[in-house]
Amino acid sequence: MAEYLYHGEINAEALRPDGTGDLSVAEYAASVEVSFEPDVIGVNRQKIDGASTLDYSLSLVELGDLTAQAASKLFGQPYGDVLLESGKDSLITLWADATSGACFISAIQIRGERSQEIRVFGAGPRVTLGTLIGRAESLRQRYRDIPMHRFSGAVRE
Repeated sequence: MAEYLYHGEINAEALRPDGTGDLSVAEYAASVEVSFEPDVIGVNRQKIDGASTLDYSLSLVELGDLTAQAASKLFGQPYGDVLLESGKDSLITLWADATSGACFISAIQIRGERSQEIRVFGAGPRVTLGTLIGRAESLRQRYRDIPMHRFSGAVRE
């Protein structure tokens, strides 16, 4: 079994001297993760199957110019998910937290025995949802055809 991080990025101000990122101060971060783990695939399948319970009232056009901070306050509750797109084996949601002023786009796709999740995070007054949505779509296109290759030797902790 396996889990792999194919891509990670963070805004320059959140980089530590050792080259790692500090997510507690990041205004932007993105990752592409792939898993062959049955439990990860199961959780993502539940998210996809449960998508019909999410609010689908906002369009990408309506959201694009909003900052992550402004969008996080739209939902009339401290935090929550909004459905942006859903398919038989895929799901794109916007999660917002009004307390922290943060949002993230999650794009999940299941193909056979593999799950792929792209997360793009934004916080504060400088990052727009259009930027997050655009980056999520760019990463989806870039990593959509990752070969079904499993590596061996790693131990899951």
